[in-house]
Parts: sequence; C-alpha cells; structure tokens
Amino acid sequence: MVLDWYLQLLNSDDQNWIKKYLKLKTITEVKEFNLYRNVQNYWKKIRDIFIPPDVQFLISYLFNMYGEYDKLEFLYKKYNSIETLGPLLNILRLKRGLIKAQTYIAETDLASISKSSIFPRFYFYNSEIKIFATTFNNELASQLISQCKLLLNKSEGQLFLFLQANLFYTLGFTVFRYRESDKAIFYFSEAKKILENIEKTDEFLLAVTYNTLGNAYMFKGLLKQSKSNYYKSFNLFNEMNNNRGKIVTEGNIASLDIKLGKHKEALPKLIKIKEFFSENNELRNVALINREIMQCLIEIGKTEKAVEYLKENIKLLETRLVYDDEVLISSIEFAIQIQKFDIVEKLLKTFENIILKDKENISFHNGAFYSLKGYYELIRGNLYNASIFLEKGIEIAKSIKNFPLYLTGLKYHSIYLIKKLQIQYSEEIISELEEICEEISLILRKHSNIYLKIDFQLLLARIYALQEKFDLANHIYSLTVELCKNYNMNTQLKEILREMQTLKKMEQNPEKLDDKALQIFSLNSITKTLQKPSTEIRNIEVNLNLYNKDHLINLIIIHFNGLPLYSHQFKGEKIEEKQLLLSGLFKAIESFSDSLTKKHGIFKLIEFTDFIVMIEKRKKYSVVLFIDEFYYSVKERLIQFANKIESLLQQTEVLQIDYFTNKILTPIKQEIDNLRIEIFEK
Repeated sequence: MVLDWYLQLLNSDDQNWIKKYLKLKTITEVKEFNLYRNVQNYWKKIRDIFIPPDVQFLISYLFNMYGEYDKLEFLYKKYNSIETLGPLLNILRLKRGLIKAQTYIAETDLASISKSSIFPRFYFYNSEIKIFATTFNNELASQLISQCKLLLNKSEGQLFLFLQANLFYTLGFTVFRYRESDKAIFYFSEAKKILENIEKTDEFLLAVTYNTLGNAYMFKGLLKQSKSNYYKSFNLFNEMNNNRGKIVTEGNIASLDIKLGKHKEALPKLIKIKEFFSENNELRNVALINREIMQCLIEIGKTEKAVEYLKENIKLLETRLVYDDEVLISSIEFAIQIQKFDIVEKLLKTFENIILKDKENISFHNGAFYSLKGYYELIRGNLYNASIFLEKGIEIAKSIKNFPLYLTGLKYHSIYLIKKLQIQYSEEIISELEEICEEISLILRKHSNIYLKIDFQLLLARIYALQEKFDLANHIYSLTVELCKNYNMNTQLKEILREMQTLKKMEQNPEKLDDKALQIFSLNSITKTLQKPSTEIRNIEVNLNLYNKDHLINLIIIHFNGLPLYSHQFKGEKIEEKQLLLSGLFKAIESFSDSLTKKHGIFKLIEFTDFIVMIEKRKKYSVVLFIDEFYYSVKERLIQFANKIESLLQQTEVLQIDYFTNKILTPIKQEIDNLRIEIFEK
C-alpha cells in the first residue's frame, strides 16, 4: 500500500523519496492495525513535513477508524484540506461536536473541493450528509446526496463499488434518523452485500454497516437478526484491534440484553463501556451509559445504587461538562419513576431555567417540560394538576410536529386515565383510553416500535375486555400473540396467554364481570410498563406534517343511506362505475361495527395488500380516502377535509334530501373541488 511504503521512505535518508513514492502507488495493502501502528510510530516526523493529499486522506481515515481526534484536528489545522476534513467531521459527529463541525463546514473553501480526487471528496460529502441528518437538516442533506450520485457516475471498477457501498450506507443512516427502519434495513443491506463481495474490502466500513444494520433490526424488533449483525461487527472490530468499535458494538449488545430482559447480563458490559468513555473523556457518552446502567439496577431491585448514577449525571449537568436534553430528560424520568421527589424538583428547576432562555413560547423545551411536570404530578397523585400540564404538553408537541414528544405525552396521559379508572370505573374514561390507543396505533403504523406496539395492543385488548367486547378483545390478543411469536418475546407471550384464559372465564360468567374485571384487568401491569422512562424523547424529531400527495389514490364522500355523493381519482384505474359498490361495502362495514359496539365508527382504517383505506365518519355522511402508504399527516388532512365538507353540506341543506344522485351536488361541486385541491393537492 502507498501509505506503508511512504512511511518507510519517511524514515530513510533517501533524498529522492518523493520520486520513489510516486512509483510505489500499486503496493499491496498491509493490515489496518499494523498500518495504524506505523503511523503512530512515525507521527513526530509526519507532523513536521509536508504530506501529499492522498496520503493526508489515508492517515486521516485511519485516525477516524481508531478515534484519534486530537491528531486528526492537528492535520486539518495544518493543511485545511478536504482530505483531512471529511474524517474529522465524522469523529466530531460521534463526539457530538456538531456546532464545531458545522463551523468547519461553513469555513470550507468551496474551490478546494473540486481540486480533490473523487474518493476524499465523496467521503467529505458523506460526512457532511451525516452531520446534517443528525441535526435534521433534510434539505441540505438531500442536496449533498445528489452531489454524491454525480461523483458516483464518474467512477468505475473497484472505486465505483466502494463509493456505491458508501452511498448506500449514508442513505441508510439518513432515513434511520427518522426511524424509517424498513428503508434503513434495505440500504444497509445493499451496502453490506457490496462490501462482502469486494475482494479487498473496507473492513472498517463493513463493521460499521453490520453495527447500524443491527440497530435498525433492533428498532424493528427483529432481535435474532440484530444479534447476528452485532456479533459480526464485534468480530471484525476485534480483528482490526479497534477498541472503540468493539466498545460501541458491545454497548449495542448490552441494549439488546436489556430488551430481552437480561439486565444482569447487560450490567457488567455497560460498566466496562462506561470505563472506556470515562478514560477518553467522552462525558456525554458517560451520561448516556449511566442512564442504561440505572435502568438495569432498577430492574434487578438495586434502586439506591441507581440513585448514585443519577446523581453523577446531575453533577455532570450542573458543572456544564455535559449539556444534553436527552440526559436531562431521562434523569427527570428516572427520578420520577423511583420517586426521588427532591431530585425531581431540582431538575425541573434546571429545566425551567432553560425554558426562560428559550425565546419561543411553543418549542420542544416547553412541550417536554409540561409533559414531565404532568408526569411528576401524576406519580404524586395530584390528578387535577397532572391533567392540566399533560394537556398543555400534548398540545405543544402536536403543534410543533414532534412525533416522539407527542407519543410520550399520550403515553403519560394514558397512565393518568388508568389511575382515574382505578379510583372509579367509568365508561367515559374507557372510551377516552380507547381513542388514545387508536391514535397511538396510527402513529406506530408509520414509526414502528414493536415494544410500544405490544404494550398498547395489550392495553386496547384489556379495555375491550372491560367493555365486554370479548370478540374484539380476543382479536387484539391474537394479533399480539402473533407479534410476540414473530419477535421471540417469550416473557410477554406467557403473560398474554394467561390473560386469554382469564378472558374465556369472563365470557362464560359475564354477570361476575363487575366484581372481577377491575381486579383481573386493573391495568396495573400495563401501567408499570408504560411508566418506564422513554429513551428516545429527543433522539428523533419526525415531522408529523411530512406529506406527499403522490400517495393518494381515490377520495369518495358517501351519504348515510349508502349512496356516493362525490368522488375524485388521484391516480390509478378509474373507479367511477364501482362507486355504488364501494359505497355499499363501507355502509356494510359501518353496520357491522355498530353491531359490535355502542360506539359508532370503530373502523377508522382498513389495510389491504396494496392499499389502505381511511374513513372519517360524520353524522350524515362518511369521507373515504384510499392511499398506498400510511402517513399520520394524511389523517390530519382527512379530518380537516371532513370537517369543512360537513359545514359546507349543512349550509346547502343537501343532506335534508332523502334520495338523490351525484347531480344534486352539481351546484357545490366546484367548492368541494376547491377544498380537495387546497387540503390534499397543494
């Protein structure tokens, strides 16, 4: 390899070493760790002399692989080159030095980019994309992805494959920031296939790809695939003698243990990882690992020991060695969970001071503060205050389109309703709980989190059981059993099967429901699960308003007597002649729903193989929308359209006519078209 021979020439007294270097560009590569060790040995000489650009990149890439931040920064300040900046940006992202990284990007001389060869330039763009994706600047990330694709067209042979693998990895990283796990798995898998089939592959990138693919599988709940990829990653990092890579992967394996309920197995791994980050002064990572350690200690009953780690995090926050929303929020959640109210008060005061500096009244900080304040009041038993704060937090989360914050607020609100239900049984509360479960199910359809999905399906099944809707309860239990089997969640499976047996006894003795229901389905276990702290409240900020009209297929307005009032085809095969048939189908579905429950319109969404049907039912009509992929923002627009149509039709008194055809709507068809364009097509 060029670099290894170059290093040997550095150590010689040969005055013609540059000419010799230029002739040695086809030398076979040595093992990465040996190369890294050689660079370390020659570092003093490397510091003092000029290094050609391609060698700058090779050395910088090695420093990136082995986490040598200080040396990387020295090289960048000396050469101010794209070859050194790309690897430096990647290290800064891992160290959460995002502000510094963005400053370096802003100071970059754009003219110098075009002077670099393809691979360093491509790597620089890739590093930029990851910085922008981490800070959720999707527009700039997309522009840079286009630049990478242009560079890809200019390469061929082995270089083309390396660049293609890099681009697939970066695309996977970008979409996974928005927790689109299916897309992430696809891109990471494509990168993995290419890298596995290259004769002399980039082992570091392959190890990183295995690791991130494991993350995507774990988020989706595919634990077997996740574990397999983590161990492949660990073994490769081990072969490369890359301690940082091994530590990061071991941390993910520990997280997997936690998901599987193996807290005792996870704990020693986490403590070892913490020692590594402490030695390297990566204090934010220390704080995040403390959070995982606290969770393990609480689960195995060592609460007081967990408090020691909590206090360490508070000290890190107070001394401003670490400032991080995620660390602060998780610390407050843990303190609430273990009922250390003096600590909670102190941390909430810290959070309040941050809010005072936050100039926006409606912001993430405000939404998170009110949700946590509501959760705190809830655990203390102040239900009235809890309700006020939670409603405010949920309202802010929805208005700023922050999916995880909104989901967390709904989770806390469901605990509030369960506690009210335990005080006094009420059909009203049960109905409100049911609506929250439906809302969360819609969100989780797009942003899949298997663990939360199982928790809320169980909650919904128990709600149906309390309402004596045994068929629906059995149906939801069956779906949850399948989920647990598919994802090897044996602990949850045993619990669900026991509950299904209890449900059968309740069906056989419905007269005893009032006496037994709240004892058997008191929802205590689900409350305990839901009270576990959220670890992703700030980790992802998905825009709930993300919208693409290309997913729309067809829109129909159906009168309560089953006749179609209006339809519009967005794309696909025309279905005008099938309107009456479709209207009859949805009328039958509504009738079936009414026969199952006193609450009308339980079917809000029906999923077919190739499309999804969303239904918004009003007093005298329903709006039915066909889409090819679910987006939460589509639901919001459908509700908005249904409300405006309701007002419009009431004004025209069209609904007072007992029998009519499409012709009746001719006078207001243009107004409906205008509403459709305004809400769905702009």
